[in-house]
This record gives sequence, C-alpha cells and structure tokens, in this order.
Amino acid sequence: MIGLSHLKWIKKQKATQKIKVDEVKFSNLVKWRYDKKKIFHTSNKFFRIIGVDIKTNLFKKNWDQPIIKQNEIGILGIIKDKIKNKYLLQAKLEPGNINKLQLSPTVQATKSNYSKVHGGKNIAFLDFFLKKQKYKILQSEQGFRYYKKFNANIIYTTGEKINYNKNFRWLSINEIKYLLNKKNLINMDTLSVFSSFIKKKNNDFSKNNFKSIMKWMNINDKKYFLNSKIKDLSNLKDWNISDYKISNLKNLFF
Repeated sequence: MIGLSHLKWIKKQKATQKIKVDEVKFSNLVKWRYDKKKIFHTSNKFFRIIGVDIKTNLFKKNWDQPIIKQNEIGILGIIKDKIKNKYLLQAKLEPGNINKLQLSPTVQATKSNYSKVHGGKNIAFLDFFLKKQKYKILQSEQGFRYYKKFNANIIYTTGEKINYNKNFRWLSINEIKYLLNKKNLINMDTLSVFSSFIKKKNNDFSKNNFKSIMKWMNINDKKYFLNSKIKDLSNLKDWNISDYKISNLKNLFF
C-alpha cells in the first residue's frame, strides 16, 4: 500500500527522537530577557516579542497586540531528485508540534539557526540552498503573528547522489498526497514550498484570471488602510504579562 512504509518510518522516528517540554518562567529562560519593551535574546539574534498598535478601517476597529519580530529571512528548501522525481523531507521534531514531529522541508532554518547562535549542530544540506538560486520565491509569514517576516521558498533540483541520515526520506508526489490525508503530519512550511512551485495542468481552469484578481486587489488596496506602530509590551491595553505567559485579558486570540 502506498505510503505504508513511510507511516512505519514516522512511527519509528517518534519513538527514537526524544524531547521533554516544560513551561518555565520568562525569568528562567537562559539568555532571554524582558525589559518591559520586548522579550529578546541577549545576542540580539533569533526573534523578539514586541507590541504593535494597529489603526485600520478594514474591521472598523483599532487594536494592539504582541507580535513576533524577526528581521532574518528564513530558508524553506526542499531537494528534488530529478532522476527519481522524488523529494527529500525530514521528520523534524519541534517543541510546539502537536504530535511531536512532522514532515518538514529538507532545510527549515533562519540565519540565527544555521549560524549556530544557540550553539546547535550543523544543519544538513544547508549548502545546497546558500548557493545562488534561480528559483526562489519569497513568501510572507503569518501576518497576525509575525511582523513583516519573509521566508525564501526553494526547490533545489539535482541529479547527484545524496547521502542522508535516518531522519530524512525520499517521497514521491503520490506518497506526499497520501500522507496529506493524515492529520498534523505534513507541516505548513512543506506545503508553503510546494505551493510556491505548483504548475498549471491542462485540466485546471481558473475562475478568475490574473488581471481581474489584480484589479480587485488594487481596488481594495485603495479602499482600506492598515497602519502599525511598534509600542512597549508593558503598554498593551488588552494584554497581561505574567511570569509564564503573555495573554489576552478576555482569553481570546493566542
């Protein structure tokens, strides 16, 4: 059955990759600080949690909120074997994953990650994506949680033999489609890369052409405005900062 061997491999990965996650006080985070304005790493790398004040006529209301600010452009890269027509994905363990690990791009990293600011290991296959890329598409991160953040979506096609460890696996498009039917298995960054390189098939018929979509976008761009201004976390009106978390006073949003 298509994809069955991959499910067995993922199950084995979940059993062998170990992680223990505990919530701790902000003050107990090593090399992280909170100065009433922001939460930041002492190296001034990675990301910082800041406050923003929003003025807009889109929702007929204004608000403020905490948001993640990270100036670095992340790399979301997938290696494609042009001979076998397969893609190299990794079973990547991350502390916030609902099911421990998910199938991620070959490389999923920010500059702080691959520069080893945190003292971590070398990132496998990074050199493939630091080369000059002919096909690289910048996509914005989730705008409600990240402040003007972009990632470089890349598919690197090669015919050379690649050595990889047990955390990586080659998958065909049909196998990936099969695994997409499993909840919380293919991560959103993998989907972002593939969606950036989708080619139109002969049986695809768009409801609206590109010209009409851009016309609609331009009309709305003139009709609505959204202005954001950075403000101190301690001055956010509807949010509370405790020892353990930043939360909305009505327990809404995130």
